[in-house]
Amino acid sequence: MTITNPSSLPELPAAPKPVVGRTTSSTVVGPFKPAGSTPIHLQLSGNWVGRASLERSTDGGATRQGLTVGGRRWASFTGNANEPVWQDSESGVTFWLDVQISSGELAYRVSQ
Repeated sequence: MTITNPSSLPELPAAPKPVVGRTTSSTVVGPFKPAGSTPIHLQLSGNWVGRASLERSTDGGATRQGLTVGGRRWASFTGNANEPVWQDSESGVTFWLDVQISSGELAYRVSQ
């Protein structure tokens, strides 16, 4: 297949800056501002005890809601993870990682 007019191909938005860090205490980190409707990827690693939950906000983080699928909690982990967790097409939404940690150190990355 030969592309004769590359300017007619759709342009994908630039990947947003990931939210990356480490913590030994409970915290809320963000915002992660997704671009387009490609999956949001969550990576959690380390030797830690607690829960890390991805939350969604439509008002810049003033109100955050946990993600659910079929009425059940989603994108909430008590151990290491490395997977796509959500896909959203609504413009202007932000995502936050709520970390409740009782011991150890958690390394996290929210990206697209």
